[in-house]
Amino acid sequence: MQYLHVASGTLILFAISLVAGKKYRHLPDYILISWLLLFLVDVLSFIMISRGISSVSTWGNVLLGFSEASLFLHGLFFWLYAASLTRPMFKIERRHILHLLPFFLCFIYLLYFVHINREPPERARKWLIALKLISLLIYALTVIRQIGRHQKNIPTIFSNAEDKLLGWLRFLGWGIIILWSVAAVSLLLELCTTIAIPQFGGIFVNISVSLFIFVMCYFGVRQSRIFFWVPDGIIKEDLTDEALAIGIFPEVKPSVLGKKIGKYLKSGLTAEKSKELYDQVKDLMRIKKLYMDEDLTLFNLAMIMQIHPNHLSQVINMNEQRNFFDFINYYRVEAVKENIVSKRHVNKTLLGIALECGFSSKAAFNRAFKKFTGQTPSEFKRLSDGSTAHFEREN
Repeated sequence: MQYLHVASGTLILFAISLVAGKKYRHLPDYILISWLLLFLVDVLSFIMISRGISSVSTWGNVLLGFSEASLFLHGLFFWLYAASLTRPMFKIERRHILHLLPFFLCFIYLLYFVHINREPPERARKWLIALKLISLLIYALTVIRQIGRHQKNIPTIFSNAEDKLLGWLRFLGWGIIILWSVAAVSLLLELCTTIAIPQFGGIFVNISVSLFIFVMCYFGVRQSRIFFWVPDGIIKEDLTDEALAIGIFPEVKPSVLGKKIGKYLKSGLTAEKSKELYDQVKDLMRIKKLYMDEDLTLFNLAMIMQIHPNHLSQVINMNEQRNFFDFINYYRVEAVKENIVSKRHVNKTLLGIALECGFSSKAAFNRAFKKFTGQTPSEFKRLSDGSTAHFEREN
């Protein structure tokens, strides 16, 4: 078991170094680093317990007390991390300090018994375990619900869904629910029977925590930021090439949250204005080929057009009977088809053409192409090549 804990600690340190080494770090990265450091403290506590040195010094007992109270923090960090990824302009505010209150009360309570060199009453400790489990359950359910809403909103905001679905985070949420169920049953067995449950979980919980850490480190390091904003009054073309390349824009609260953008926010969108905006957005697709930007979002396009994102979404939905995601990917598929038929890029692979037209991955390209054509890209290319050869023979 010690080897498992050492491996987990090493993985945590490696993951922290990778996240900290990013050229551009944002709030989700800092929350992830803090959460990983919290896990590192827990791993150190597990090592102390497994080696039988939990009562060597006062500071050792303080560390164990911190780890014992940290379950109140794990749920909080899980929620903060998910919120920083799924809420457009989420930031940590003073009111969030209230979430720390259960942890501090629990930690101070445990420190008191460290000070008097006694163990807390068994009944009180079981009540603390129950409260920690309730707290963790509330945060886990909140995160699962939050990610569910986020996944439903993705097609209305983004033109590419890769790395934005956060399925791995939802998986961790359900993992917490399963562990919570096991812990709750264990606690009930201990309260109602003579079965004794280890305070720090035993082998099952230790292995589960190690797997949780592995998943969090692997996907957390790979997870990129989801929301980027162009500030009010700035046209995308006016931004530097570097800013466009990495998607880093000034942190200005987006107008979609309720502030005025352009002149259409408080005015009704008439049929005439809707037709005018629809013609404008089609021109931007056909002439400017904005769909080739794989990071294009509803908000960036609305900023370029100087209109409210809600109006742009309404225009697309009414005239195309599609959401933003399908609207942009339709143009990308048409561009790929045009390139295949015209044989403009005979030396490029289908994936190379797709990436050039704005798709972010092979899987996304194949799904969209099949959806809008009823064929796979390879089938379309093969039929296209056959039609061209037949036409040449006829002539």
